[in-house]
Amino acid sequence: MKIHQMKKRIAVAAEAISNAADIEVPVVPKTDYAERLIGKAIEGNLLFEQLTLPAKQAIIRSMTPQAVRAGDVIIKQGDTDASKFYVLERGAADVLLFKEEWGEERAVHSYQPGSGFGELALLYSAPRAATVKATADGKLWVMERTVYAAIKRTDQQQVAAEKARLVEQVPLLAVLAPEHKQVVADALELVEFGAGEAVFGQGEAADRFYLLREGTVVMTRDGREVGRVREQAYFGEKALIDDAPRDATATADGYVVCYTLGRKAFHELLGPIEDVPILSNLSEQQLFQLARCMANRSFGAGEVVFRQGEAGDTFYVVEEGSFSITDGAGRELATCGRGNCFGELALLNNEARAATVQAATAAKALACTRADFDTHLGSLAEIRNMWRFEALRKASRAAAAAPRGVAAAGGSLRACHVAAAMATVPLLTALRPQQRLALCTAFGSRVVPAGQAVIRKGEEGDTFYIIEEGGCTVVGEEGQELAKLGPTAYFGERALLRNEPRAATVLAASGERGEAAAAAAAAAPLSRALSRSQPQCLACSSSRSLAGGPPARPVASP
Repeated sequence: MKIHQMKKRIAVAAEAISNAADIEVPVVPKTDYAERLIGKAIEGNLLFEQLTLPAKQAIIRSMTPQAVRAGDVIIKQGDTDASKFYVLERGAADVLLFKEEWGEERAVHSYQPGSGFGELALLYSAPRAATVKATADGKLWVMERTVYAAIKRTDQQQVAAEKARLVEQVPLLAVLAPEHKQVVADALELVEFGAGEAVFGQGEAADRFYLLREGTVVMTRDGREVGRVREQAYFGEKALIDDAPRDATATADGYVVCYTLGRKAFHELLGPIEDVPILSNLSEQQLFQLARCMANRSFGAGEVVFRQGEAGDTFYVVEEGSFSITDGAGRELATCGRGNCFGELALLNNEARAATVQAATAAKALACTRADFDTHLGSLAEIRNMWRFEALRKASRAAAAAPRGVAAAGGSLRACHVAAAMATVPLLTALRPQQRLALCTAFGSRVVPAGQAVIRKGEEGDTFYIIEEGGCTVVGEEGQELAKLGPTAYFGERALLRNEPRAATVLAASGERGEAAAAAAAAAPLSRALSRSQPQCLACSSSRSLAGGPPARPVASP
């Protein structure tokens, strides 16, 4: 019964496509055997790969019969009038190829009933590559190029409109700007499932979500039905946010057509936003929300985006092209390409622009004002501090179960590295939640080029460091290596307790970023944080997320 219903729905959709085409599409009666034969012949054929089942059915219905006798030439090598595709229902035919070095025509292949041929010339608008000659009386079914083109055009238009409509119905995608929704809709892929076929299984890795165009999908958990998804609905959308395994099995209840979008394709849309260092603290949901308030801006080559000294309230993420950053004397300081950003400090303060930016080529960028950012997400500084606090809270819980001296697992994001290391610092593990939140606000960022000293032996110490990226080397008086430190390792914590000189020198082994809780006087900021949970004299700067390496074992602090 379901198979009959499926065939009927496909036939109705095929008729709709034929009627909507911009030319008259013929409908030629055929036996069930002939339709199945043609359907099998075009299955997997490049010419029909991008068409929906109804569009394929419309083409099958349009194909006209042609009788052939043994010896008839169906296709002639070199013909430029390549406007037909053939499916052989009865009889047989040889493929004959002529090459100058042979000096003759040779049979290189043969076709039997069910074979389809002639598509290459239609695909590439090229002359026929070989001759096809009937070796026995038979019957062909013929598809005309003009009919194929009209059906394909109509099918693509209907699919595009349908994709856009379905994207509008997904709450997760509602935060996207209209132009971004269009990009998502264009990225949707059509997939079809037969009755009883699994869309995905419980426990499988989740890497894509689905919009149900046609049919019904049954959701089961541990073998028991827990729900049904019907036409125009969606399922599996959590795959866009995380890679947690599927918590249910989705099975087609009859013929099912879905549009699907993989996480990788979706993140390519948000990729330029996700790669902005100053936004590295935002969650996936916050990034989706941010996409809503980012507007597309286009710039001609040489067009100035902003000038040095102007008030700044907008930051930009480059989508296409490149931008040149110059100082007041016109000297180029840097260039920005796809995924780079500029003007991001506008999210943090009201300072004047520090340089001039102009488009080096025709370019496009995503733009966000501080007002829009604050309206949709709140203050960036508040987001960063709350995010750090949450990471510290989770890491401190994990630290109790971690082996002494080993960083507790904190995840792959920057603050998780920092939080994991802080959770292993004996001085900091006993902090109460309010104290951790206060301490979070005291963290700033410092980039140290390879070979430069982070701290030197004998210097007065007032700063504690946690390595985020790269590595450091602890060296003795004679330059001998005492220890190596990697991401999440810490040093200088005694500076928070007593006003004493550094006990050793620490050099950057490779360009790395350290998190620094900086104070103007020896223990003043930390003592204030512990007593009143109100950090003072703090140096907070914008954060930049870089990929961290494997955790390193903390060592004795210089």
